[in-house]
Parts: sequence; structure tokens; C-alpha cells
Amino acid sequence: MSFKHLLEKYKKGKATKDEIKLVEQELEKFEAIEDYYTENFLSLANSKDEEDKFDEKDNKKINSYEENNTIKETKNTLSMNINKLVNQRLRKVVFTAVIIVVILYTSIFFVLSPLVGMFFYNPSETSMGEDSPDIKFDFKALSELNVPGVNMAGINYVESEGFGNYSISYSKHDPFIDEMDSQTIKLKQGDFIGTLEGIGPSSHSFGFEVVKNPSLYEQGVYENQPEKMMEHLESLSPVSYVSVYLTFEEDMDLKEFAKMKLELEDLDIQWAGVRTHDDHNKDKSHGNNRNYLTGFNPNITGSISDARPNPDKYPLFQLVDATKEPRDSGPESWAEIYETHYRSLLKYMTDREDFIKALDYDPGKVEYYEHALNYIDKNGVNVFGVLVYGEAQELLEFAEEHDLLSLQLEQALPSRPNLQKPIE
Repeated sequence: MSFKHLLEKYKKGKATKDEIKLVEQELEKFEAIEDYYTENFLSLANSKDEEDKFDEKDNKKINSYEENNTIKETKNTLSMNINKLVNQRLRKVVFTAVIIVVILYTSIFFVLSPLVGMFFYNPSETSMGEDSPDIKFDFKALSELNVPGVNMAGINYVESEGFGNYSISYSKHDPFIDEMDSQTIKLKQGDFIGTLEGIGPSSHSFGFEVVKNPSLYEQGVYENQPEKMMEHLESLSPVSYVSVYLTFEEDMDLKEFAKMKLELEDLDIQWAGVRTHDDHNKDKSHGNNRNYLTGFNPNITGSISDARPNPDKYPLFQLVDATKEPRDSGPESWAEIYETHYRSLLKYMTDREDFIKALDYDPGKVEYYEHALNYIDKNGVNVFGVLVYGEAQELLEFAEEHDLLSLQLEQALPSRPNLQKPIE
């Protein structure tokens, strides 16, 4: 009989004692098993709860860690984006600043600087000739008119330093010692810095002081002066090479001067001074114009250059151009050539006011050059004196042939420089 059938009889009260006892034993056994499983289930449930709590805690930690990582990653990403944005903007600011600096530099040196320079003398300007800077003609005219015994050899360079400032290098030739020399000068906004060594308005008053201050002659300062200087020349070796300023008692017209020069064989007239004012005792209307002396170099080899200003306006500015066309070689032809050359030099300077104010020391020279042109228009071109190079004996003979107001020795060498050894 199965326990299920036996349990039905027990429930209905039909079971025997033995059957009741058997059923109740089985029920007790079942209760014990039930109690056991109940206890184990609760323990297992509690353990499960703890595990779930642990998992939940771990999940929270994991979630918190993940959240922290996410926050950190977000912060890092945000930081990187901010840095990237800042760098982009910084690069943009730096680039903009560089562009502004470049624009400012360009504006200052390529726009503002030339505008400022327009108000001052510009030696690199090419307004007087076709392809050569004006400074070439300016220095040529300045030196030849004002400085006896110096030939301009050329302009080495003109360097603009911006805002009307320039550095100028030039070369000159000293024909007495036959040497070249270079000088550098500075121009600062139309003002000359330093000295125009060798080409500026000369201290030739040393040689022609009697012309500048004729009252000295009247006061007896130059009484017998030529004779005394000739005695000094006689004491020198006959082959001594000397440079001498000679002032004539009577001015020579250009025909007389040309004739005299053509007849000279061993003497070299380096400069001829031209009368541009009357004796101050006879005419005081020209103020200090008598303090300026001008002249010209009568040698075609003096200050030769391939550059020329407008030849129609300044004919024979370069004296060598007189040899480019067939001409009569007599005194009258040369007198005409000299006058044209001298007039061109003066006329050129009257058109160069900015240059004169910058480099000719005295703004009054503009008025003087104009006065000199007017004077020779009225009185002709007459030579008051000359600077002559030659051997002492030859100069003595020349001086004895002319009536002189003064004779001033400038330099002396033992012999003529660069003598070639005679062929035996």
C-alpha cells in the first residue's frame, strides 16, 4: 500500500493503530525535513541578500569609478578643447600682431619715410639728368666752382637711411700729389653732418685773400709780397714741384687767359678765379657777395664723368665735351668754351637751392650764384687769378712776366710726382 493511500485512510479515521503509527512517524520525519529546509533556505536567502548587497555596493563603486572616469575624461576633453581654443585664438592674436607689425613697418619705411624725405634734399633723386643721381652733378659743380686744386672722381654710393637721412661716399683726386681719396658724409633731414673734406667751399681765401679783402692791399699788408715769395721760390731747388696762387694786378678777359694758357708748356693752370664783384670800396651794394669766390678748371681732364645734366640747359657742363665737335683751337674759341662752361656751372647751382642749403654751408650762396650770373652778364667773364702747378724755376719765370698783386705758395714737393724714368 502506498503512503498516499495510507495517508487518505489516516485522514478519514479508518487507519489501524499500526497504520496510524506509521503515518505519524512519516509526518514527524517530514516536519523535521521541512524545518531543516526552512532553516537552510533562510540562511541561503540571507546569504543571497548579502551577496546582492555586495554586488550592489560593487556596482555602485564600479558605477562611481566609471562616473569619475567619465568626469575626468569629460574634464580632460573640455580642458583639451579649451586649450585648443585658447591656442587657436593665441595663434590668431600673434599672427594678427605680426601682420600689424609688418604693416606698420611697411607703412613707416615705405610710405611715411619717403613722405618725410620729400621735404628734404634727396641726393639719390634723378631730376637733373637721365640716369644719374643729382648728387653727381651737385658735387661736380660745387667742387669745381669753389675748390681750386680738387677734381671730383665720382660718387661711390648713396645709401638712404630713411626719413630724409642719407650716407654718401665720394672720391676725389688731388692732381698736385696725384692721389685719390674717398670720404663718407652724413645728411640728416637736409642738414649736413661733419665737413665736406676736399670739396666744400674752400679755404682758398688763403691764396686769394687780397681779392676778398682788397683793403688789406691798401693797408700795405701785401706790399712787396710777390717779391718776397719769389725770393723764397729762388731758395728752392729748381726742380721742386710747387703749387702757387697768383693774383694779377689787372684782370684778364677770357681771350687773354686762353692765349696765356695755350702758350704754357711746363706749367699747369689748375683753376682760374673769375671776378664776380667790384672792389668793395667802389661798390658796397652786394653785401657779403665779395666773400665768395668762384672759378673753373680750364683742363678738359678735370672731373671727367660720363654723367651730364640736361645739355640744352647746361651746355659744356663737362668741359671735355668741347672736344667732341670740330672747333677752332685758337684763344677766341677757347674763350667761348670757358665762358659757356663757367656759366653752365653757375646756372646749374642757381637751380639747386635744396642742395646749396644742405651742403654749401651758407644759404646765402643761392643769392650769390644768381648775383654772379648777373655780374658776368654785365661785365663779362674776367679772370683775377690762377692756381698754378709747376717746377719752381718755371714758376719764377712766369711770375716775372706778369704784374702781380700777390703770390702765395701753397705746397712744395722735392720734385714732380710720378716722374717717368727717362729712356737712355
